[in-house]
Amino acid sequence: MAVVWWLIGGAALFALLAFAARAPRWLRLERFTDPSRRVMVLAKEEALRRGHEQVGTGHVLLALLRTRDAGAVRVLEDLGLDRRRCRAEVEARLPVGAHRAAGRALPLSPRLKAALEGTRAEAVRLRRARIATEDLLIGLLAEGGGAAAAALAALGVTLEKARAALCRRPAALLAPVFDNLREWLDEGACAVLALARDEAERLGHDRIDTEHLLLGLARHDDAATRNLLLLLHLDPHRLAAEAESVAATSESGPPFEALEPFPPAPGARKAIDLALEEAAGLGQERAGPGHLLLGLLAERDGIAARVLLRSGLELEVARIVLERFFGPEASG
Repeated sequence: MAVVWWLIGGAALFALLAFAARAPRWLRLERFTDPSRRVMVLAKEEALRRGHEQVGTGHVLLALLRTRDAGAVRVLEDLGLDRRRCRAEVEARLPVGAHRAAGRALPLSPRLKAALEGTRAEAVRLRRARIATEDLLIGLLAEGGGAAAAALAALGVTLEKARAALCRRPAALLAPVFDNLREWLDEGACAVLALARDEAERLGHDRIDTEHLLLGLARHDDAATRNLLLLLHLDPHRLAAEAESVAATSESGPPFEALEPFPPAPGARKAIDLALEEAAGLGQERAGPGHLLLGLLAERDGIAARVLLRSGLELEVARIVLERFFGPEASG
C-alpha cells in the first residue's frame, strides 16, 4: 500500500511539473508560495485517489483543508468553518470516479483554470509577488460555479465574507508560519523560534506552543533580549525554570496530519500574529524577540501569559518599556 501511494504522489508531482511547463509565466511554480505549491500537489493526489479525469476546484479545497497552517485555512477558521462539515460538503459534490492508472497526468478543469486566473488578480490587487493560499481561496470563491464555491456557500462562506476576514488580518499574518516567516521576523526572533522548536522536541511534544516560545525567549543568548527581560524585572533563569516546569506537565495536543514536524499550536500561532501586530504598531518592519514577548502576553489563554502574569508583568507595562527603551531598535 505504501508503494501505491508513493507512486500516486510521484504521479501528482509529475503532473504538476508538466502543468508548470505549459502554464503562462505568471502561473508557473515560481509564482506560488511553498504552501500553495503543496496545495496543488495535494489537489492532484485527491483527484488521482478518486479516479477523476481532471483536477477541479473541489480537489483544491480538499487540499487546502489538509494543510492546517495555511493562511487560507486560518481565514476559514476565522469565519467559523468546520473542517469535517466542509470536507463532507465537497465530497457530496464530486463525481464518482473510475479506476485509472496512477502514472497518467491529469489536466486542470476549465473551472479550476478560471479560478487560478482569479488568484492572479487577487495577488496583483494585494501587491503580492507570489500567489499565496489565501489567493487560492479567493480564486475558488470568485469562480463561483465549482464544487469548492458551492460547498463553501452551503456553509455560509462567501467571497465578500472571505475578503472581509482577510482585511481584518494584517497581511503579514497570512504568511506561512515558522519556516516561511523569515521576511517578517528579524534574526533574533528567528533564533527564538528555533530554540522553541528545540524545546518542544526535548520535552517530547509534537507541536510548538506558547510555553516553548517563552522557553526560547528565556534561553536566547542575546544581549538585547536579556536586557529587555531585566528591564521588565524578569530573571531569565527563573523564567526558564518556571516555563519548563509548566511545559513538562502540559499536553502536547491531539494528533493531527501535518506537513512539517513540530507545527505551531493555535495559541503559538496567535501569539506570533499578535507579535506582528505589535511590531506594526511600533512602526517596525520586522518583529523581534521583544514583540514576541508582547505577543505572548497578549495571547491571554496561553501558558506563557499565565507564567508572565504570575511574575507581575502586564502587557501595557511591557509595551511602554519596549517603546521607550528600545524605540526603533525594538526589533533587535
